Amino acid sequence: MKKILILILIACSFISYSLAAEEGIDEKTPKDAVFYHNRGLDYSKKGLYDQAVTDLNKAIELDPALAKSYATRGLIYQQKGKYDESITDFTKAIELNPRYINAYMGRANAYSVKRLYDQAISDYNKAIEIDPRYARAYDGRGAAYENKGLGDKAISDYTKALEIDPDHIRALLDRGDLYAKKKLYDQAIADFRKAIEINPKNAEAYGRLGIMLCNTGQYDSAVSECSKAIELDPNSSYYFFERAVAYYEKKEYGKSWDDYRKAEELRQLNNDPLFKEYQDFFKKLIRHPQEKKTQTPQRKGAVWVPRKRN
Repeated sequence: MKKILILILIACSFISYSLAAEEGIDEKTPKDAVFYHNRGLDYSKKGLYDQAVTDLNKAIELDPALAKSYATRGLIYQQKGKYDESITDFTKAIELNPRYINAYMGRANAYSVKRLYDQAISDYNKAIEIDPRYARAYDGRGAAYENKGLGDKAISDYTKALEIDPDHIRALLDRGDLYAKKKLYDQAIADFRKAIEINPKNAEAYGRLGIMLCNTGQYDSAVSECSKAIELDPNSSYYFFERAVAYYEKKEYGKSWDDYRKAEELRQLNNDPLFKEYQDFFKKLIRHPQEKKTQTPQRKGAVWVPRKRN
């Protein structure tokens, strides 16, 4: 679910810029639906969602056939967590313009967060039919396949997205995750390194790479990569926690304990199914490292790093 919610945030950002007008917010109030649409979109980009919805309601009142007003309002409803209303608006936009690719993408995102993955896949299929070179549609469909447990289909879609757009960082991170789950660690590491090459300021890529290096016993390198992730995103408990694991394996118990306590302080891990096991593990062994009677819980790929979906 976390992955899908992050997908919504990034996808909303992308779609909003696809719809955006060039001008900033204009305080004039002409009787023009396009004006109200554009000002509502600008309000939404500033996080002023109530004002945005008011303007879009006005735009729809002035021109009920302006498809982009429904699509933009649907996007704002997603940002407000109103996914049923979002689906209704995107559906209306599609009725008015059956080839409105951003409306299909937006509705697919809403279906995904409601775990209606078959409907989401259907909309991604339509987006791909309209534009077979649309990398984001393959990436989105791959995420839906992944959530249905269809890992091979997901990898195929992520790979297709990367064939179209080799710099698609989201697809690299997603494919790397699935490689990790399949214990194809070399492929996962290659994808995460490629993501870093494309964007050296992507904390998530460093964090995921750190996890893989830790999983493969490369603890010095794992500490280095997690440290880079922390430098870029010091508020993520995930990176502190994974570095704590690497420090522990290096027998640097003081540093491990410090990072573990910092991760607890940030408290983003409490819903992770492995968190309680590691909590017990660290509380028992950090203070008495010579008593290694408890085995480290087995991990299945990059499981702690928060997803930042598009």
